[in-house]
Amino acid sequence: MGKKYFFCKTNKHPVEYKTGEKMIYELELREDGKKITCHTFSYTIERDFEEKTEGTACGKDGTITLETVMNKPGFARVICRALDEHGNKLEDCDDFEGGTGAEVETLRTTTPMPEKFDEFWENCRKELYSVDVETIGYKEVEKPEYPDFNIYDVKIKCAGPMPVSGYISAPKKEGKFPAYVCYKGYGVVPAPISCKEDTIIFYINAHGIENGRPDEYYQKLANTRLKNYGLITEQNIDPDKSYFKYMALRAAQAARFLLTLPNFNGELILHGGSQGAFQATVATTLVPEVNKLDIYIPWLCDINAASIGRIRYGDPQFTDGMAYYDLTNLATKIHCPVTLMAGLGDYTCHPTGIFSFYNAIPTKKQMRVIQNKIHLYQSPEAEEFKVNYPVY
Repeated sequence: MGKKYFFCKTNKHPVEYKTGEKMIYELELREDGKKITCHTFSYTIERDFEEKTEGTACGKDGTITLETVMNKPGFARVICRALDEHGNKLEDCDDFEGGTGAEVETLRTTTPMPEKFDEFWENCRKELYSVDVETIGYKEVEKPEYPDFNIYDVKIKCAGPMPVSGYISAPKKEGKFPAYVCYKGYGVVPAPISCKEDTIIFYINAHGIENGRPDEYYQKLANTRLKNYGLITEQNIDPDKSYFKYMALRAAQAARFLLTLPNFNGELILHGGSQGAFQATVATTLVPEVNKLDIYIPWLCDINAASIGRIRYGDPQFTDGMAYYDLTNLATKIHCPVTLMAGLGDYTCHPTGIFSFYNAIPTKKQMRVIQNKIHLYQSPEAEEFKVNYPVY
């Protein structure tokens, strides 16, 4: 038996609705591309500024139609689940989690811009550049599956308590190449090794910790020094005491390192998702030589959203200190083109926040959205849509 999942069609482009316009979701339960049935569907519809609604419907023809309307600009979130005759979730069946947006081009952040925002980041920039880019560890890594690349486990001196730590790969052949810095999402894990033809890739871990160690090493850190890192509200009141400060400076120092390489051709791209997107974005604002920001499902966008009734779940909680790290404020300092992706069912990195971030970017930009995508999953037949209003 194959995987069971939902396929969704909306009555128009999912982020091009107007307020007051009916949003219709046609959901079909499928297995390997073919319609199947179930006993019952259960569903939840949640909207920015509104109470959620819940209900059930017969699943015997394998389809369900759901409708909602946004009365203010923002997003509707729809969850649908297939149930068996006992009311239990259908075995091996993924839920539908998606949504639609109304007048998304008007969305703006609720997170206040701190009075000392520019001063804080200028001080961070000075602290960053006060430490020269200096390699303090450089160990060659043997990877027979990548015979055409030189690969090294690298540590770089950086402001703050920890160095930059990651794997760099570069083609063995002569020439100059574009370079990527890639950043990890939330968690206590090593950097992976990544290789791409005619490209330099520097993939760093988020914490400046050792790479290539046994799992127990990372588990111990996750349970001790790095437990709940970045999510402890008391530490986020003062931006200088937030864990995100030196994470940001390590991310920027990694980009500065690539500028020093003799085989670098001048094209510098920063890439990451979720927490990795945060690191890539803040590094872009600190390193003027970055040519492109390429990110997906960015974290820390409009952390204050729930204060006005927008849908937002999870940590970190909003504090005055976290306003300095909110990407909707940092967006105003981006100087290069941006490509971006959002999941319409992702409420770890909620769509209203990501659109508020997108709308604040002053440079050339393009975003795509994916229906029936949550943070770590998307449906086998998830549809992708281009956002059609880049405004510079």
